[in-house]
Amino acid sequence: MPQSYESLSNEEKASLWGCLVADDQLGRLMLERLSPGWSKSTYYKHYKEGINSLQQKGYIDSSHNPTDIVFPTLPQSMLKEVVNQLRSKAQRLEKERSELTNKVWELGSETRTLRSQEDQLTKQIEDTKPLRDLIKDFEKVGVDDNWIRASIALNLVEPAIKKKLEELGVKLSKQTKFQDIYEQLQQVLKEKENRELKPQLLTPKHFYDMRSQIDHWGHKYTGLTRKQADNIVDLVTEFLSDVLE
Repeated sequence: MPQSYESLSNEEKASLWGCLVADDQLGRLMLERLSPGWSKSTYYKHYKEGINSLQQKGYIDSSHNPTDIVFPTLPQSMLKEVVNQLRSKAQRLEKERSELTNKVWELGSETRTLRSQEDQLTKQIEDTKPLRDLIKDFEKVGVDDNWIRASIALNLVEPAIKKKLEELGVKLSKQTKFQDIYEQLQQVLKEKENRELKPQLLTPKHFYDMRSQIDHWGHKYTGLTRKQADNIVDLVTEFLSDVLE
């Protein structure tokens, strides 16, 4: 015949509580309530002694699970407290599970975004391969990416002016000077769109002269810096946006 719960020692009561709620820490807290004033190491020692005693009496098995003989000895109030404790623990676990699920979803979304960015970067790298190969093939001439970017930008000024003139109905001969088509553009814009080109830091004449220097004497411009190339690209872009408005 098993002992009643009340006849158990404080160590056994606390250890049994820890086994019932499957939480040794709560069991040791129970022991602190039942036997206050001990040191932390003492609580660990007495809690372990309680566990051993319960195993000897057959109240718990080797895995610290309560056996069937212990439940009839528990008072109704304790069973209710155990249920409330387990319910509270289940709610905390459910909350943690929900938070982890959301975190997994967020990480999955971030992973998909990063994978998409990686694919885009890979494609960008692949798209620039012909240009990189070109630079490598002509290294002896002194070509680099700054020189190429500046050269491409400056060489777009004249075609852009011609494109705008053709859109406005102007027929151009194959032999046209840059200064002539630029002056013609100014005139036609005023007549057909009632506007003038915005003042620019560099005039198209500057662009033309820079293009000629870089195109025909590029080997002398191998020291073109990234910032200088960026400035040229930005100025040309601003001019082209105005022309093709």
